[in-house]
Amino acid sequence: LCGAVYIDSDSNELRRIFWMSPRQRRIYRRYHDVIVQDNTAKTNKLFHLAVFVAVDTNGKSRTVVTALALRETSLDYEWLLMQLLDGSKGDDGRKLAPKVILMDEDLGMDLALRHKLPDTHIVNCIWGLATINLPTNLIRRLGGAAFKTFMVKLWLAQKSLTSGEFEARCEVLREEALAKNKRTARYLRRVFKHKHQ
Repeated sequence: LCGAVYIDSDSNELRRIFWMSPRQRRIYRRYHDVIVQDNTAKTNKLFHLAVFVAVDTNGKSRTVVTALALRETSLDYEWLLMQLLDGSKGDDGRKLAPKVILMDEDLGMDLALRHKLPDTHIVNCIWGLATINLPTNLIRRLGGAAFKTFMVKLWLAQKSLTSGEFEARCEVLREEALAKNKRTARYLRRVFKHKHQ
């Protein structure tokens, strides 16, 4: 078993737990190219559960890492990613980072990936973005009616058949956001940063 525990030295408080069975290590080493990562969101009383999943050649989802963290900060995710890399080491000592990671839009994980796994390509899940993050961040800034119009245009962009059509529609959304205020434009710039992925 590959496992790790992080206890805060000042408070003597358990902060993080990571585990990866020998079988999960073998699966990860074989299918690490594309990983799906998800967390429980506001459902656990104490710790947040983080799960990393690979898809094998038979199309089956295989859990390769499970972890618990008291918080969901970039430092928590950096620790988790370092445990993942250490757990992926083979006899040759090589650490295997995912080439692509699919996840809900999460600033903490995004920062941790950019810092610890800068070559890993990030793909954000449109469902989490459209049902949680965008409403949370834009309804108040745009107003209810303008937000509904924004979402119609976003879904239209998402359904684009060509990259040129997609780019043009995203550019309209960015320009309209900039016309509202700079803070909204900055938020959308961060969201759209992963739009091709």
